[in-house]
Amino acid sequence: MEHLRIVEVKKIRVGDHLLVDGQEYEFRRED
Repeated sequence: MEHLRIVEVKKIRVGDHLLVDGQEYEFRRED
């Protein structure tokens, strides 16, 4: 399984956007 962490949209660079608790987040891959 891939290791994923949720980061704030303000810090987003790559990844899939996702809606969490009414706020926009993304899952970011930890290589």
